Amino acid sequence: MATTSFSQVARSAQLPVRSAVSRATGPRVAIVVDHPLRDLPGMVLLAGRLAREGLAVYLVPYNLAEVELWRLTPDFVLVNYFRKNAVSLYEKLFAANIQVGVLDTEGGVIEGLDVYGDELVADQALRDQVACFCTWGPRLASYVTEQRLFSAGQVHVTGCPRFDYYAPPWWQAALSNSTSVEPYAKNLILLNGNFSLGNPAFLSRQQQFELMVESLDHDAEKIRGWQQREVEGMHGLAGLANRIAQTFPHATVVYRPHPFERMETYDGLLKHISNLHCLRTGSMDGWLMRAKAVVQRSCSTSIEAYMNGVPALSPNWLPTSFERPAANDTSVGCDSEEALMDRIGDALAGGCGQPDSVKKASETVLADWFGPIDGDAHNRVADAILSCVDDNGRDERVARCRRLAYSLGGKRFTKKWLRGLLLSALDAPPNRRLFSKRTKPIDAGRFEKWQASAKHFDIRHTLRLTNALAECRHDATDDATAISASPAREGRDYQFHYTQGRSIRISVR
Repeated sequence: MATTSFSQVARSAQLPVRSAVSRATGPRVAIVVDHPLRDLPGMVLLAGRLAREGLAVYLVPYNLAEVELWRLTPDFVLVNYFRKNAVSLYEKLFAANIQVGVLDTEGGVIEGLDVYGDELVADQALRDQVACFCTWGPRLASYVTEQRLFSAGQVHVTGCPRFDYYAPPWWQAALSNSTSVEPYAKNLILLNGNFSLGNPAFLSRQQQFELMVESLDHDAEKIRGWQQREVEGMHGLAGLANRIAQTFPHATVVYRPHPFERMETYDGLLKHISNLHCLRTGSMDGWLMRAKAVVQRSCSTSIEAYMNGVPALSPNWLPTSFERPAANDTSVGCDSEEALMDRIGDALAGGCGQPDSVKKASETVLADWFGPIDGDAHNRVADAILSCVDDNGRDERVARCRRLAYSLGGKRFTKKWLRGLLLSALDAPPNRRLFSKRTKPIDAGRFEKWQASAKHFDIRHTLRLTNALAECRHDATDDATAISASPAREGRDYQFHYTQGRSIRISVR
Protein backbone atom coordinates (compact mmCIF):
# COMPACT_ATOMS: atom_id res chain seq x y z
CA MET A 1 0.00 0.00 0.00
CA ALA A 2 1.31 3.44 -0.85
CA THR A 3 2.21 5.70 2.06
CA THR A 4 -0.21 8.48 2.95
CA SER A 5 0.92 11.81 4.38
CA PHE A 6 -0.81 13.32 7.42
CA SER A 7 -1.98 16.30 5.35
CA GLN A 8 -3.56 13.93 2.82
CA VAL A 9 -5.31 12.09 5.66
CA ALA A 10 -6.64 15.36 7.07
CA ARG A 11 -7.95 16.53 3.70
CA SER A 12 -9.69 13.19 3.11
CA ALA A 13 -12.04 13.86 6.01
CA GLN A 14 -13.76 16.48 3.84
CA LEU A 15 -14.20 14.27 0.78
CA PRO A 16 -17.62 12.96 -0.26
CA VAL A 17 -18.37 9.28 0.09
CA ARG A 18 -16.53 6.98 -2.31
CA SER A 19 -18.53 3.82 -1.65
CA ALA A 20 -21.08 2.41 -4.07
CA VAL A 21 -24.22 4.47 -4.64
CA SER A 22 -27.27 3.18 -2.80
CA ARG A 23 -30.18 1.68 -4.71
CA ALA A 24 -32.41 4.45 -3.31
CA THR A 25 -33.74 6.86 -5.92
CA GLY A 26 -36.03 9.19 -3.93
CA PRO A 27 -35.41 10.97 -0.64
CA ARG A 28 -34.23 8.71 2.17
CA VAL A 29 -36.38 8.64 5.30
CA ALA A 30 -35.34 7.00 8.58
CA ILE A 31 -38.06 6.25 11.13
CA VAL A 32 -36.79 5.77 14.69
CA VAL A 33 -38.53 2.86 16.47
CA ASP A 34 -38.27 3.01 20.26
CA HIS A 35 -40.06 -0.08 21.59
CA PRO A 36 -41.21 -2.61 18.96
CA LEU A 37 -44.14 -4.00 20.99
CA ARG A 38 -45.66 -0.56 21.12
CA ASP A 39 -44.31 1.22 18.05
CA LEU A 40 -43.32 -1.21 15.29
CA PRO A 41 -46.78 -2.05 13.87
CA GLY A 42 -47.74 1.58 13.33
CA MET A 43 -44.36 2.49 11.92
CA VAL A 44 -44.56 -0.34 9.38
CA LEU A 45 -47.88 1.10 8.17
CA LEU A 46 -46.29 4.55 7.87
CA ALA A 47 -43.18 3.20 6.14
CA GLY A 48 -45.33 1.33 3.64
CA ARG A 49 -47.18 4.48 2.60
CA LEU A 50 -43.90 6.40 2.18
CA ALA A 51 -42.38 3.55 0.17
CA ARG A 52 -45.36 3.64 -2.18
CA GLU A 53 -44.61 7.32 -2.73
CA GLY A 54 -41.16 6.42 -4.04
CA LEU A 55 -39.12 7.14 -0.91
CA ALA A 56 -36.38 4.91 0.48
CA VAL A 57 -37.62 4.12 3.99
CA TYR A 58 -35.75 2.58 6.93
CA LEU A 59 -36.88 1.48 10.38
CA VAL A 60 -34.03 2.34 12.76
CA PRO A 61 -33.77 1.01 16.35
CA TYR A 62 -33.75 3.86 18.84
CA ASN A 63 -30.89 2.37 20.87
CA LEU A 64 -28.70 2.18 17.76
CA ALA A 65 -29.67 5.51 16.22
CA GLU A 66 -26.26 7.14 16.69
CA VAL A 67 -24.60 4.14 15.03
CA GLU A 68 -27.08 3.67 12.20
CA LEU A 69 -28.14 7.14 11.08
CA TRP A 70 -24.82 8.55 9.94
CA ARG A 71 -24.14 5.40 7.95
CA LEU A 72 -27.59 5.38 6.31
CA THR A 73 -27.17 9.09 5.42
CA PRO A 74 -30.91 9.89 5.46
CA ASP A 75 -32.40 13.11 4.16
CA PHE A 76 -35.14 13.06 6.80
CA VAL A 77 -35.41 11.42 10.25
CA LEU A 78 -38.68 10.96 12.13
CA VAL A 79 -37.83 10.86 15.84
CA ASN A 80 -40.01 9.41 18.59
CA TYR A 81 -39.97 12.59 20.72
CA PHE A 82 -38.15 15.91 21.02
CA ARG A 83 -37.02 15.88 24.64
CA LYS A 84 -34.09 17.32 26.53
CA ASN A 85 -32.50 13.93 27.20
CA ALA A 86 -31.78 13.42 23.48
CA VAL A 87 -30.68 16.94 22.56
CA SER A 88 -27.21 15.73 21.51
CA LEU A 89 -28.74 13.55 18.79
CA TYR A 90 -30.88 16.40 17.45
CA GLU A 91 -27.91 18.76 17.35
CA LYS A 92 -25.95 16.24 15.27
CA LEU A 93 -28.87 15.69 12.90
CA PHE A 94 -29.21 19.40 12.26
CA ALA A 95 -25.43 19.79 11.94
CA ALA A 96 -25.55 17.13 9.22
CA ASN A 97 -28.28 19.15 7.44
CA ILE A 98 -30.78 16.32 7.97
CA GLN A 99 -34.44 17.28 8.23
CA VAL A 100 -36.11 16.22 11.48
CA GLY A 101 -39.76 15.40 12.06
CA VAL A 102 -41.36 14.48 15.37
CA LEU A 103 -44.11 11.96 16.12
CA ASP A 104 -44.32 11.63 19.88
CA THR A 105 -45.01 8.03 20.87
CA GLU A 106 -46.58 9.13 24.18
CA GLY A 107 -48.37 12.28 23.10
CA GLY A 108 -51.92 11.45 24.18
CA VAL A 109 -51.84 10.55 27.86
CA ILE A 110 -49.71 12.92 29.95
CA GLU A 111 -49.67 14.31 33.47
CA GLY A 112 -50.30 17.81 32.20
CA LEU A 113 -49.53 20.10 29.31
CA ASP A 114 -47.01 22.14 31.28
CA VAL A 115 -45.11 18.99 32.25
CA TYR A 116 -45.03 17.96 28.60
CA GLY A 117 -43.71 21.38 27.63
CA ASP A 118 -41.05 21.29 30.33
CA GLU A 119 -39.63 18.03 28.93
CA LEU A 120 -39.28 19.43 25.40
CA VAL A 121 -35.93 20.70 24.17
CA ALA A 122 -35.51 24.14 25.72
CA ASP A 123 -33.49 25.70 22.88
CA GLN A 124 -35.93 27.60 20.66
CA ALA A 125 -33.39 27.65 17.83
CA LEU A 126 -33.41 23.84 17.76
CA ARG A 127 -37.20 23.66 17.92
CA ASP A 128 -37.44 26.12 15.03
CA GLN A 129 -35.48 23.70 12.85
CA VAL A 130 -38.03 20.88 13.22
CA ALA A 131 -39.59 20.29 9.81
CA CYS A 132 -42.88 18.88 11.10
CA PHE A 133 -44.28 18.18 14.57
CA CYS A 134 -47.08 15.59 14.47
CA THR A 135 -49.52 15.52 17.38
CA TRP A 136 -52.13 12.90 18.14
CA GLY A 137 -54.96 15.35 18.77
CA PRO A 138 -55.87 19.06 18.68
CA ARG A 139 -55.38 19.73 22.41
CA LEU A 140 -51.63 19.20 22.30
CA ALA A 141 -51.40 21.00 18.95
CA SER A 142 -53.12 24.05 20.43
CA TYR A 143 -50.86 24.02 23.46
CA VAL A 144 -47.54 23.89 21.60
CA THR A 145 -48.60 26.66 19.22
CA GLU A 146 -50.15 28.89 21.91
CA GLN A 147 -46.99 28.55 24.01
CA ARG A 148 -44.92 29.25 20.87
CA LEU A 149 -43.00 26.02 21.33
CA PHE A 150 -43.63 25.30 17.67
CA SER A 151 -45.22 27.40 14.95
CA ALA A 152 -48.57 26.64 13.35
CA GLY A 153 -46.71 25.83 10.12
CA GLN A 154 -44.71 23.11 11.88
CA VAL A 155 -47.62 21.41 13.68
CA HIS A 156 -49.79 18.74 12.07
CA VAL A 157 -52.66 16.97 13.84
CA THR A 158 -52.32 13.41 12.61
CA GLY A 159 -53.29 10.88 15.24
CA CYS A 160 -50.97 7.98 16.06
CA PRO A 161 -50.43 5.15 13.53
CA ARG A 162 -50.40 2.41 16.16
CA PHE A 163 -54.10 3.01 16.77
CA ASP A 164 -54.90 2.45 13.09
CA TYR A 165 -55.09 -1.25 13.90
CA TYR A 166 -58.34 -0.65 15.79
CA ALA A 167 -60.07 0.34 12.55
CA PRO A 168 -60.88 -1.67 9.43
CA PRO A 169 -59.21 -3.07 7.51
CA TRP A 170 -56.09 -3.06 9.68
CA TRP A 171 -57.74 -4.82 12.64
CA GLN A 172 -57.53 -8.02 10.60
CA ALA A 173 -53.77 -7.55 10.29
CA ALA A 174 -53.57 -7.10 14.07
CA LEU A 175 -55.42 -10.37 14.57
CA SER A 176 -53.19 -12.18 12.09
CA ASN A 177 -50.05 -10.78 13.71
CA SER A 178 -51.05 -11.82 17.23
CA THR A 179 -51.75 -15.53 16.97
CA SER A 180 -49.50 -16.06 20.03
CA VAL A 181 -52.38 -14.66 22.11
CA GLU A 182 -54.83 -17.38 21.03
CA PRO A 183 -53.90 -19.92 23.76
CA TYR A 184 -54.97 -17.32 26.35
CA ALA A 185 -58.07 -15.98 24.60
CA LYS A 186 -60.75 -17.96 26.46
CA ASN A 187 -62.42 -15.80 29.12
CA LEU A 188 -59.44 -13.45 29.08
CA ILE A 189 -59.11 -10.88 31.86
CA LEU A 190 -56.16 -8.62 31.12
CA LEU A 191 -54.28 -6.64 33.77
CA ASN A 192 -51.86 -3.98 32.54
CA GLY A 193 -48.97 -2.72 34.60
CA ASN A 194 -47.94 0.91 34.26
CA PHE A 195 -44.96 1.18 36.59
CA SER A 196 -41.97 2.05 34.42
CA LEU A 197 -40.62 4.61 36.91
CA GLY A 198 -40.83 2.35 39.95
CA ASN A 199 -39.86 -0.79 38.05
CA PRO A 200 -37.75 0.37 35.08
CA ALA A 201 -36.59 -2.22 32.54
CA PHE A 202 -33.55 -0.57 31.01
CA LEU A 203 -32.09 1.35 33.94
CA SER A 204 -31.88 0.87 37.67
CA ARG A 205 -34.43 2.77 39.74
CA GLN A 206 -31.72 5.23 40.76
CA GLN A 207 -30.61 5.72 37.16
CA GLN A 208 -34.23 6.33 36.16
CA PHE A 209 -34.48 8.91 38.94
CA GLU A 210 -31.33 10.65 37.71
CA LEU A 211 -32.61 10.68 34.13
CA MET A 212 -35.87 12.33 35.16
CA VAL A 213 -34.19 14.88 37.42
CA GLU A 214 -30.92 15.67 35.66
CA SER A 215 -31.87 15.22 32.00
CA LEU A 216 -35.57 16.16 32.05
CA ASP A 217 -35.41 18.75 34.87
CA HIS A 218 -38.13 17.25 37.07
CA ASP A 219 -38.24 18.05 40.77
CA ALA A 220 -36.34 15.41 42.75
CA GLU A 221 -38.91 15.12 45.54
CA LYS A 222 -41.71 14.71 43.02
CA ILE A 223 -39.92 11.88 41.19
CA ARG A 224 -39.14 10.07 44.45
CA GLY A 225 -42.82 10.29 45.28
CA TRP A 226 -43.81 8.99 41.86
CA GLN A 227 -41.46 6.04 42.17
CA GLN A 228 -42.66 5.14 45.65
CA ARG A 229 -46.32 5.27 44.66
CA GLU A 230 -45.62 3.14 41.59
CA VAL A 231 -43.89 0.48 43.70
CA GLU A 232 -46.92 0.41 45.99
CA GLY A 233 -49.30 0.30 43.03
CA MET A 234 -47.33 -2.51 41.39
CA HIS A 235 -47.53 -4.65 44.53
CA GLY A 236 -51.23 -3.88 44.80
CA LEU A 237 -52.07 -4.73 41.21
CA ALA A 238 -50.02 -7.93 41.30
CA GLY A 239 -51.83 -8.99 44.47
CA LEU A 240 -55.12 -8.20 42.78
CA ALA A 241 -54.15 -10.42 39.85
CA ASN A 242 -53.54 -13.29 42.28
CA ARG A 243 -56.97 -12.88 43.84
CA ILE A 244 -58.77 -12.54 40.49
CA ALA A 245 -57.20 -15.79 39.29
CA GLN A 246 -58.25 -17.56 42.50
CA THR A 247 -61.76 -16.10 42.46
CA PHE A 248 -62.43 -16.95 38.80
CA PRO A 249 -60.70 -20.27 38.09
CA HIS A 250 -62.55 -20.61 34.76
CA ALA A 251 -61.00 -17.32 33.52
CA THR A 252 -57.61 -16.81 31.91
CA VAL A 253 -55.87 -14.02 33.81
CA VAL A 254 -52.92 -12.36 32.08
CA TYR A 255 -50.76 -9.73 33.77
CA ARG A 256 -48.97 -7.70 31.12
CA PRO A 257 -46.19 -5.41 32.40
CA HIS A 258 -45.59 -2.11 30.62
CA PRO A 259 -43.05 -2.43 27.77
CA PHE A 260 -40.61 -0.34 29.83
CA GLU A 261 -40.97 -2.45 32.99
CA ARG A 262 -38.64 -5.13 34.32
CA MET A 263 -40.33 -8.52 33.93
CA GLU A 264 -38.23 -10.33 36.54
CA THR A 265 -39.66 -8.20 39.36
CA TYR A 266 -42.96 -10.06 39.05
CA ASP A 267 -41.41 -13.45 39.77
CA GLY A 268 -41.82 -12.78 43.47
CA LEU A 269 -45.16 -10.97 43.21
CA LEU A 270 -47.38 -13.25 41.15
CA LYS A 271 -48.37 -16.63 42.53
CA HIS A 272 -48.00 -19.89 40.64
CA ILE A 273 -51.66 -20.37 39.74
CA SER A 274 -52.61 -22.44 36.72
CA ASN A 275 -54.84 -19.76 35.15
CA LEU A 276 -52.51 -16.80 35.90
CA HIS A 277 -49.81 -15.80 33.42
CA CYS A 278 -47.27 -12.96 33.26
CA LEU A 279 -46.71 -12.25 29.57
CA ARG A 280 -45.58 -9.43 27.32
CA THR A 281 -45.63 -11.06 23.90
CA GLY A 282 -47.18 -9.25 20.98
CA SER A 283 -48.58 -5.74 20.76
CA MET A 284 -51.48 -4.48 22.84
CA ASP A 285 -54.05 -4.55 20.06
CA GLY A 286 -53.99 -8.35 19.76
CA TRP A 287 -54.67 -8.75 23.48
CA LEU A 288 -57.45 -6.17 23.63
CA MET A 289 -59.25 -7.71 20.67
CA ARG A 290 -59.63 -10.93 22.67
CA ALA A 291 -60.18 -9.61 26.21
CA LYS A 292 -63.43 -9.63 28.19
CA ALA A 293 -62.20 -6.76 30.39
CA VAL A 294 -59.04 -4.81 31.17
CA VAL A 295 -57.91 -3.92 34.69
CA GLN A 296 -55.50 -0.97 34.91
CA ARG A 297 -54.72 2.05 37.03
CA SER A 298 -54.54 5.40 35.23
CA CYS A 299 -53.05 3.77 32.14
CA SER A 300 -53.51 4.60 28.45
CA THR A 301 -54.71 1.07 27.76
CA SER A 302 -58.08 2.16 29.16
CA ILE A 303 -58.42 4.41 26.10
CA GLU A 304 -57.29 1.66 23.75
CA ALA A 305 -59.81 -0.65 25.40
CA TYR A 306 -62.57 1.85 24.65
CA MET A 307 -61.40 2.03 21.03
CA ASN A 308 -61.90 -1.72 20.89
CA GLY A 309 -65.22 -1.84 22.76
CA VAL A 310 -63.75 -3.54 25.85
CA PRO A 311 -64.62 -2.29 29.36
CA ALA A 312 -61.65 -0.86 31.28
CA LEU A 313 -61.87 -1.24 35.06
CA SER A 314 -59.88 0.92 37.45
CA PRO A 315 -59.06 -0.14 41.06
CA ASN A 316 -59.17 3.42 42.33
CA TRP A 317 -57.84 2.55 45.79
CA LEU A 318 -54.43 1.64 44.38
CA PRO A 319 -51.80 4.43 44.26
CA THR A 320 -50.34 5.66 40.98
CA SER A 321 -47.45 7.96 40.19
CA PHE A 322 -49.84 10.66 39.00
CA GLU A 323 -53.41 10.75 37.83
CA ARG A 324 -53.93 10.78 34.07
CA PRO A 325 -57.34 12.37 33.51
CA ALA A 326 -57.79 10.94 30.02
CA ALA A 327 -57.21 7.40 31.29
CA ASN A 328 -59.46 7.88 34.32
CA ASP A 329 -62.30 9.34 32.24
CA THR A 330 -62.34 6.27 29.99
CA SER A 331 -62.37 3.78 32.89
CA VAL A 332 -65.14 2.34 35.05
CA GLY A 333 -63.95 3.38 38.48
CA CYS A 334 -64.16 0.79 41.27
CA ASP A 335 -63.72 2.00 44.84
CA SER A 336 -63.35 -1.43 46.42
CA GLU A 337 -62.08 -4.86 45.52
CA GLU A 338 -65.60 -6.23 45.94
CA ALA A 339 -66.97 -3.79 43.35
CA LEU A 340 -64.16 -4.70 40.95
CA MET A 341 -64.80 -8.43 41.33
CA ASP A 342 -68.50 -7.87 40.63
CA ARG A 343 -67.60 -6.06 37.39
CA ILE A 344 -65.24 -8.85 36.34
CA GLY A 345 -67.94 -11.42 37.03
CA ASP A 346 -70.35 -9.45 34.84
CA ALA A 347 -67.74 -9.23 32.06
CA LEU A 348 -67.16 -12.98 32.09
CA ALA A 349 -70.92 -13.48 31.92
CA GLY A 350 -71.10 -11.13 28.94
CA GLY A 351 -72.95 -8.36 30.75
CA CYS A 352 -70.33 -5.73 31.65
CA GLY A 353 -70.89 -2.82 29.34
CA GLN A 354 -69.61 0.72 29.53
CA PRO A 355 -71.82 3.26 31.35
CA ASP A 356 -73.15 6.14 29.27
CA SER A 357 -71.09 8.59 31.34
CA VAL A 358 -67.89 6.71 30.43
CA LYS A 359 -68.87 6.54 26.77
CA LYS A 360 -69.53 10.29 26.65
CA ALA A 361 -66.28 11.13 28.45
CA SER A 362 -64.35 8.72 26.21
CA GLU A 363 -65.62 10.35 23.05
CA THR A 364 -64.43 13.72 24.37
CA VAL A 365 -61.02 12.28 25.25
CA LEU A 366 -60.64 10.78 21.78
CA ALA A 367 -61.67 14.00 20.04
CA ASP A 368 -59.30 16.14 22.14
CA TRP A 369 -56.25 13.91 22.47
CA PHE A 370 -56.34 11.19 19.79
CA GLY A 371 -58.25 12.41 16.78
CA PRO A 372 -60.40 10.06 14.71
CA ILE A 373 -59.68 6.32 15.04
CA ASP A 374 -60.23 5.74 11.34
CA GLY A 375 -57.18 3.76 10.20
CA ASP A 376 -55.67 6.76 8.44
CA ALA A 377 -53.31 8.27 11.02
CA HIS A 378 -50.33 6.79 9.18
CA ASN A 379 -51.49 8.51 6.01
CA ARG A 380 -51.76 11.86 7.78
CA VAL A 381 -48.25 11.48 9.21
CA ALA A 382 -46.99 10.50 5.76
CA ASP A 383 -48.64 13.57 4.23
CA ALA A 384 -46.90 15.78 6.81
CA ILE A 385 -43.54 14.24 5.93
CA LEU A 386 -44.16 14.45 2.20
CA SER A 387 -45.03 18.14 2.52
CA CYS A 388 -41.48 18.98 3.60
CA VAL A 389 -39.06 16.17 2.70
CA ASP A 390 -36.57 16.63 -0.12
CA ASP A 391 -33.09 15.44 -1.03
CA ASN A 392 -31.62 18.77 -2.11
CA GLY A 393 -28.03 19.19 -0.98
CA ARG A 394 -27.52 15.48 -0.69
CA ASP A 395 -23.81 15.49 -1.54
CA GLU A 396 -23.07 17.92 1.27
CA ARG A 397 -25.30 15.90 3.62
CA VAL A 398 -23.39 12.70 2.88
CA ALA A 399 -20.10 14.49 3.49
CA ARG A 400 -21.34 15.72 6.88
CA CYS A 401 -22.62 12.27 7.79
CA ARG A 402 -19.22 10.91 6.88
CA ARG A 403 -17.60 13.10 9.52
CA LEU A 404 -20.08 11.85 12.12
CA ALA A 405 -19.71 8.23 11.05
CA TYR A 406 -15.95 8.45 11.50
CA SER A 407 -16.20 10.46 14.76
CA LEU A 408 -14.57 13.50 13.21
CA GLY A 409 -17.07 16.01 14.58
CA GLY A 410 -15.80 16.06 18.15
CA LYS A 411 -12.59 17.08 19.84
CA ARG A 412 -9.62 16.95 17.50
CA PHE A 413 -6.43 14.93 17.93
CA THR A 414 -7.91 12.48 20.41
CA LYS A 415 -7.32 8.76 19.92
CA LYS A 416 -10.86 8.34 18.64
CA TRP A 417 -10.52 11.25 16.22
CA LEU A 418 -7.18 10.06 14.85
CA ARG A 419 -8.51 6.55 14.41
CA GLY A 420 -11.53 7.87 12.46
CA LEU A 421 -9.29 10.10 10.38
CA LEU A 422 -7.15 7.17 9.31
CA LEU A 423 -10.13 4.90 8.55
CA SER A 424 -11.75 7.67 6.51
CA ALA A 425 -8.56 8.20 4.53
CA LEU A 426 -8.30 4.48 3.86
CA ASP A 427 -11.99 4.37 2.90
CA ALA A 428 -12.42 1.56 5.42
CA PRO A 429 -15.62 0.80 7.35
CA PRO A 430 -16.00 3.22 10.28
CA ASN A 431 -16.35 0.40 12.83
CA ARG A 432 -13.25 -1.50 11.72
CA ARG A 433 -10.58 -2.21 14.34
CA LEU A 434 -7.07 -0.89 13.83
CA PHE A 435 -3.91 -2.67 14.92
CA SER A 436 -5.80 -5.40 16.76
CA LYS A 437 -6.05 -9.15 16.37
CA ARG A 438 -9.70 -9.06 17.41
CA THR A 439 -12.04 -9.57 14.47
CA LYS A 440 -15.26 -8.24 15.96
CA PRO A 441 -16.13 -4.67 14.88
CA ILE A 442 -15.81 -2.05 17.59
CA ASP A 443 -19.58 -1.64 17.98
CA ALA A 444 -20.31 -5.38 18.28
CA GLY A 445 -20.93 -5.15 22.03
CA ARG A 446 -23.56 -2.45 21.56
CA PHE A 447 -25.38 -4.59 19.01
CA GLU A 448 -25.27 -7.64 21.25
CA LYS A 449 -26.66 -5.70 24.21
CA TRP A 450 -29.52 -4.35 22.11
CA GLN A 451 -30.26 -7.76 20.60
CA ALA A 452 -30.63 -9.26 24.09
CA SER A 453 -32.99 -6.49 25.22
CA ALA A 454 -36.77 -6.14 24.97
CA LYS A 455 -36.26 -3.40 22.35
CA HIS A 456 -34.79 -5.80 19.81
CA PHE A 457 -36.63 -6.34 16.53
CA ASP A 458 -35.42 -7.88 13.32
CA ILE A 459 -36.54 -8.99 9.88
CA ARG A 460 -38.73 -11.77 11.30
CA HIS A 461 -40.83 -9.39 13.38
CA THR A 462 -41.17 -6.99 10.47
CA LEU A 463 -42.04 -9.65 7.90
CA ARG A 464 -44.85 -10.94 10.10
CA LEU A 465 -46.36 -7.46 9.95
CA THR A 466 -45.85 -6.92 6.22
CA ASN A 467 -47.32 -10.34 5.47
CA ALA A 468 -50.34 -9.62 7.68
CA LEU A 469 -50.81 -6.25 6.00
CA ALA A 470 -50.61 -7.86 2.57
CA GLU A 471 -53.92 -9.54 3.35
CA CYS A 472 -55.56 -6.16 3.96
CA ARG A 473 -56.64 -3.57 1.43
CA HIS A 474 -57.76 -0.05 2.17
CA ASP A 475 -59.87 0.84 -0.84
CA ALA A 476 -60.22 4.52 0.07
CA THR A 477 -56.70 5.69 0.78
CA ASP A 478 -54.06 3.00 0.38
CA ASP A 479 -52.60 1.66 -2.82
CA ALA A 480 -53.12 -2.07 -3.11
CA THR A 481 -49.42 -2.64 -3.74
CA ALA A 482 -48.03 -4.88 -0.99
CA ILE A 483 -44.89 -3.96 0.88
CA SER A 484 -41.92 -6.07 1.84
CA ALA A 485 -39.12 -5.86 4.38
CA SER A 486 -35.43 -6.63 4.07
CA PRO A 487 -32.30 -5.96 6.13
CA ALA A 488 -30.80 -2.68 4.93
CA ARG A 489 -27.31 -4.19 5.00
CA GLU A 490 -28.30 -6.66 2.27
CA GLY A 491 -29.29 -3.94 -0.18
CA ARG A 492 -26.23 -1.68 -0.14
CA ASP A 493 -28.25 0.97 1.66
CA TYR A 494 -25.42 1.87 4.01
CA GLN A 495 -22.56 4.12 3.00
CA PHE A 496 -18.84 3.92 3.79
CA HIS A 497 -18.61 0.15 3.17
CA TYR A 498 -20.55 -0.50 6.36
CA THR A 499 -22.15 -3.97 6.54
CA GLN A 500 -23.16 -4.62 10.17
CA GLY A 501 -26.27 -2.44 10.42
CA ARG A 502 -29.57 -3.55 11.99
CA SER A 503 -32.06 -1.25 10.30
CA ILE A 504 -34.88 -2.63 8.14
CA ARG A 505 -35.70 -1.36 4.64
CA ILE A 506 -39.41 -1.21 3.70
CA SER A 507 -40.06 -1.43 -0.06
CA VAL A 508 -42.92 -2.08 -2.43
CA ARG A 509 -43.11 -5.60 -3.83
